[in-house]
Amino acid sequence: METLAVVEVLGRRGEVVAREKIHSLPATIGRGFDSDVILDDEFVAPHHLQLEAADDGGFRVSDLGTVNGFSVLGGASGKSDAAASVLPGQTIRLGHSQIRVWRPDSRVAPELPALRTAARSWIEFFVWVSAGLGAVAFYSWIGATGSGRDGTIIFAAMSAAVVMLGWSGLWWISSRNAHKGDTFLAHAAIAGGMVCLVALSDFMDNSLAFAFDLYGSTGSNSGGFMVFAAISFSVYRHLRLVSRKRKWMLGVLSCLSVAALLFLIGYASGEQNREKLGELEIPSSLRLPWMRVVDGVSPEKFFE
Repeated sequence: METLAVVEVLGRRGEVVAREKIHSLPATIGRGFDSDVILDDEFVAPHHLQLEAADDGGFRVSDLGTVNGFSVLGGASGKSDAAASVLPGQTIRLGHSQIRVWRPDSRVAPELPALRTAARSWIEFFVWVSAGLGAVAFYSWIGATGSGRDGTIIFAAMSAAVVMLGWSGLWWISSRNAHKGDTFLAHAAIAGGMVCLVALSDFMDNSLAFAFDLYGSTGSNSGGFMVFAAISFSVYRHLRLVSRKRKWMLGVLSCLSVAALLFLIGYASGEQNREKLGELEIPSSLRLPWMRVVDGVSPEKFFE
C-alpha cells in the first residue's frame, strides 16, 4: 500500500515520539479511536483536523469545528472550520500537542555518531552540574577564612548539590516525560547552569562594586539584575521542557514569576535586617502588661 504522508507526533522537547504512515487522503487527526492519527491529549477533539494533499506538493489542514483550534508554526492559525496550507516539516500545534507532516520522499538528516546520541545527556549533566558546584566552591573559598575553611567549602558545595537535584527533581516530576531518565538529566543540567550563572553574577557584582566603590549607588544593583536574568532564563528553559505554550508566553511567565519571588525574598530579607538593627517600628497597640512605649521621653523622665 502506497504511503502518501508521514505524520510525526512530537514531545515537549520537540523530540519525535511516534510516526504514523498515512495511506489514504484525506485523513483525520484527533483523539477518537477511529482517527487515522490518534493523539493522547485531552485538549484535542475526537476529530480535530483533516489532512489533505495540496497541489503545490504540500498539505492542507482543516479544523473540524473544534474549540481550541490549531496553529502552524510561522504561519496561520484558526479554529471552527478554518483551513491553512502546510509545507512538509512545518510544526502544527493542536491542543497541547505538536505534529509535523512529511512527504514520503522527504530527505532526512544524516546519522549521528552513537556517542552523541547515547551520552549527550550524561555529558551535559556532568558538565553543568560540575560547573555549578565548582562556582559555588570557588565563591565560598574566596569568602571563607579560619581553620574551618575546608568544611565551609564542602558544606556550601553539598548544599548547592542538594538544591540543584531537588530543584531539577521538582521540574522532572511536573513533566509528562517523568518516566524518562534523560528528562531528569536535562533539568539537572539546566539547574547546574543556573547555579553557576548566579554564583558568577554575584561574584562579578561584588568584585566590580569593590573595585569602583559602587556600594550604595545605582551601579550596585547590577548584581540583582544579573541574578534575575540568570534565574529567569533557567526557568524559561525548564518551562520549555514541560510545556508546549508559545515561547514568548513562557518567557513572560518566567520573568514575572522570578520577579515576584525575588521581590518577596528581598522584602523578607530587608525586614529581617531591620529587626536585627532595632529599626522595625512597634505599633503602640502592641504592649506587654509590664511595658509602656512612650515617644521622646528619657528613662529618667519616664520614671519621674
